[in-house]
Amino acid sequence: MNKDFLIVLFGRLTVAFCSLLSLRIMTTVLTPENYGELSLLLSIQGFCGLLLVNPIGQYININTHRWYDEKTLFCRIRVYRCYLIIVASTGSLLVIVSLFDTVSNLIFACLSLFLIVLMGSWNITFMDLLNMLGDRRSAILWSIVTVCSGTSFSTVFVVIDSNATNWLFGQGIGMAVGALGAKYSLRSFRSKKLENKNIILISRSEVLSYCFPLALATGLMWLSQGGYRFVIEHFWGLSALAYFAIALQVSTAIWAIIQSIIMQFLYPYFYRSVSEGATEETIKNSYSDLLNLLIPIYILAAAFFIVAAPYLLVLLIDEKYHSALVFLILGAVIQFFNVVSNVFSNAAHVRRKTSSLILPYVVSAVLTISGISVLGILNYPITYAAHMLVFSSASMLLIMAFTMNHIIAYQLKLQRLLIMTFVFIIIVFIGSFMPKKLDLIHSVLALMSLSLTALFLLMIFLIKDSSLKRLISNKLVKDDLLL
Repeated sequence: MNKDFLIVLFGRLTVAFCSLLSLRIMTTVLTPENYGELSLLLSIQGFCGLLLVNPIGQYININTHRWYDEKTLFCRIRVYRCYLIIVASTGSLLVIVSLFDTVSNLIFACLSLFLIVLMGSWNITFMDLLNMLGDRRSAILWSIVTVCSGTSFSTVFVVIDSNATNWLFGQGIGMAVGALGAKYSLRSFRSKKLENKNIILISRSEVLSYCFPLALATGLMWLSQGGYRFVIEHFWGLSALAYFAIALQVSTAIWAIIQSIIMQFLYPYFYRSVSEGATEETIKNSYSDLLNLLIPIYILAAAFFIVAAPYLLVLLIDEKYHSALVFLILGAVIQFFNVVSNVFSNAAHVRRKTSSLILPYVVSAVLTISGISVLGILNYPITYAAHMLVFSSASMLLIMAFTMNHIIAYQLKLQRLLIMTFVFIIIVFIGSFMPKKLDLIHSVLALMSLSLTALFLLMIFLIKDSSLKRLISNKLVKDDLLL
């Protein structure tokens, strides 16, 4: 376990460093108007990913171990390529429909979005397969190659001509490089016995019962986590959207680092423990362990994120965006509610009852879009829109927790949650006395001090945690299946 965790930790921190460097470069070379355009293009990419790719990707994840045991995994994945081409083409058409008056070079924008949707989907699929099958090193290696090559290509392209589509095109090339490398590494998992080439990826009944409800739910989630950007652009303009979106992107990037470390290390064990054939008691215990382990970790992370927000702003974002501090702090809270909701949503995937995800996302989407629209019509400041996102994401979490309890009756350790909430209050209170404006060097020192303190508290929490020990007791791949 220690070896696996150290590999994941080193890899994700390296990827995080490169990603954050990319963010700094991007905010330096792109004007607010350019970044506003990029945020809208990324919203379309997110729409394709959440509505069209994510449901199939989740279906692959929950069946990876079973298909690998049956020796049908790779022949099923081959069927996936035609679908992804259709999805990428759909994304290109959406650019034409949605951004005709916004993006200057429309044809190149369509090409860039096609590339990043197609290659990004393959990249995630291959990385997830490597990780689920236990090849941590290859998954980490190609993740690092992806982000480094994407940053390098994007930087070169925007130096030649500073615009949103050049940055997006460079990211697409980076995704392609990482996907090809990960595909090469997966060769070691192919069985020497011939697989059934006529098998399908997913049946029509499974599309209707699992993927369609999940697509509806994630489409609604896109409205509350990305689709609102079109509403903000309409009422407040591209420049205002840029300040709003850049702060939320930093929040998303930081939470993505935390999530990716946890998910890459822990989720393969969780999915193995609840894979087909697991007893009812095992499923309930594993799901409860996941909640009792991750929610306190996320509470601790949120506290340090709020305190560190002024220093992250100095380190990660160009000076012209520093007025976005309030959005960054609110973004930390918004993403906390979102990531905890995602943890609860695992019950729907385990039980294959993805229709249960629709209600929480409907509530969040309606509150977000209607609330921001009303604020825009009444000409309120854009900060009110950020507060509306906090309210809608909190509402989603409460409904998600209630709904998932009817699917898997989890047991939360309330004493642990109360203790961590008390720790949260203490950390934020002490942090309120820290200076809010520091230069770059002192901001780095402050972030290092906060990070070391957070890691120390996390180690105390995890060192003898029974939930963690139970989750990692599963073996990811049976040795005899490699023969």
